[in-house]
Formats: sequence, structure tokens, C-alpha cells
Amino acid sequence: MENRLLPYAKRRDVYVLSKLSGAGLGIAAGLVYIWAKSDFDAFEPFEALRPDAAPGLGIGMFLWLMLYGYGMLVTFAIDGLACWKPAFRRSAVQASLHAAAGLLCFLVIPFRAPFPGSLVITGIAGTVGAVFALFFYAGSRLGRRSTWVRGLLGLALPLIVLGVQALYPEGVKQDWKETRGEGLYEAEFRYMNGTQNIPVYAKKGQIISFTMTWESDKAVATACRCGDRAALTITPTTGRVRRSPATTADSEERSTPTATASTPL
Repeated sequence: MENRLLPYAKRRDVYVLSKLSGAGLGIAAGLVYIWAKSDFDAFEPFEALRPDAAPGLGIGMFLWLMLYGYGMLVTFAIDGLACWKPAFRRSAVQASLHAAAGLLCFLVIPFRAPFPGSLVITGIAGTVGAVFALFFYAGSRLGRRSTWVRGLLGLALPLIVLGVQALYPEGVKQDWKETRGEGLYEAEFRYMNGTQNIPVYAKKGQIISFTMTWESDKAVATACRCGDRAALTITPTTGRVRRSPATTADSEERSTPTATASTPL
């Protein structure tokens, strides 16, 4: 009895891992795209793909749900069609069905933006969805043929991404020393590539204004956000000081500006 079940169990594991490989290749494509878009910054891809990333600061939860939720349901449905009709087993047909599913997802649930051109944005998003669906299909095909692919894309890659995000939620900092006082926050560090939250307590309707002073012997790319709203974006050199625009608190709870910096060793 066990000998009969073993081949079935092995085929089942290969099938499931091949589908996970497809989702893993989609995550890899997202990492590479954001890495290239961020001028090859090591922190930005992991931050943007965080499952708990705030809306407007990343596509993490959306991408994970699309690949491991919607993508899995679609590929199982396509395989069901292939079992029902042999004509759906051809590679070209399966690739076309995956691409169509990636496109139709954004056409059925379009961006309901109240401005002209939202249909264009929907079409662009649908095209991106179709491309990621093809990545998913290619990854699942590779996963069927290679144990290494199943292990790397199906298991190792998503676990590594989630592990890095859990171990370094605010990026990498070296020799970090901070001082907090009344209306003052100072930090000294040798290296930083990540974010630092600076809590500011304000009531609804109050205006928050602050000045950021950077002293560095090398160029530093920085940005500052208050909530989900961009408040300051600067690229200072040594001794340059700029004042941020005023920002209105959105609630009676504390507003937390987030300083983001990247500086070479």
C-alpha cells in the first residue's frame, strides 16, 4: 500500500512545488525590477515588497496576494481545463491563458481613479499583470523539470525575502547613536541604508514643521515622509540644510515622519 502511495505523494509534491516556483519567479522579477529602478539600492526592493508595506510605499501585500492567491487559483483552474480538454495542454495555449488571466484581473477590477487617463493606467497595469503571469507560468514549467529550481524558487527565495524583511525591518545601520530631547532628535552613524522613525505628537489640524540638518563627508540620498504623504526629498552634501514643507496632522494620534537615507561606506 505504501509503495502505491509513494509515487502519488511524490507527484503531488512536485506539482505543488512547481506552482510555488512560479510564484517565486514572480517575486524574483519584482525584486530585480525595483532593484534596477532604485539605482541598484540593496534596501529598497525588500522594503517595497514587505507584506505589511503601507499603501503608497510599496506593492508588497498586493504582489504576494496576486502571486500566491489569485495566481494559484488561476493556474489550478487552467490545469483543470487541461484535464478536461487535451487541447488546453499545449504550452502555447497554457501561456496564453495565464497571460489573459493576468490582463483580465485588472480589466475586471479596474483602477477607479477620478481623473482622465485612468483607462490607460488600467491597460498598463493589465500588461504588467500579463507579464508577471508569464513569469509565473515559466517558473512553474522550470519547477517541473528541476529539483534545484523547486528548492530555490519554490522554497528558499520567498523564505529568504521574508527573513531579511523580518531581521532588518529598518535596513542596515552601523555605529548608530541617537539623542532625543524636547523638540530635538539627533543621530550619529557611520553607515545607514534604511529608514528611521521619529515620533512627533500632534493633534488633528495642527501644523508640523521641522528642519533636517545633514553633516556628511559623502553625498547622501535622503527622503522624509509624514504618514503616507511625502514631506521632504533632498540630496544634500556636507553642511547643506533645507527646511521641509509644513504638514498637517491627519489624526489626533501621533504622526511619525520617517527619514530614509542611503550613504556609502
